[in-house]
This record gives sequence, C-alpha cells and structure tokens, in this order.
Amino acid sequence: MPRDGAPPMLVYYSLGNFVAAQQDHRIGGLAEFTIKKSDKGVHVSCAALEKIDSFMKCAQIN
Repeated sequence: MPRDGAPPMLVYYSLGNFVAAQQDHRIGGLAEFTIKKSDKGVHVSCAALEKIDSFMKCAQIN
C-alpha cells in the first residue's frame, strides 16, 4: 500500500468470520511473506497470497 512520504506498506486484511459463515463454497487466501532483519532495520519481501477455494457437500445418511 503506497503512503505519502513513506515507503510502501504490506497490508493483509482478514475476513475470517465472513469466510466461516459461507455455507457450501468457501473462498479465502493463505498469506506468505519473508521478514529480514538487519542493522538497517526490518524489511518485508517475497509477499504472496495463495488462493484457497473449497467446495463442501454434505452426504445424506439414511
């Protein structure tokens, strides 16, 4: 996310309760990133978001 007068910032926003409330089809994502610490500070790199898409169908038991 760009910011005025500052370096870009990585932002992930969770809608966990929204995803959990879906009935048959759930979509979401798995965030992955690398944090590197040095004498100059902390740097986030290799940021990615893997899509998670699952479909659930309940079997009817007689």
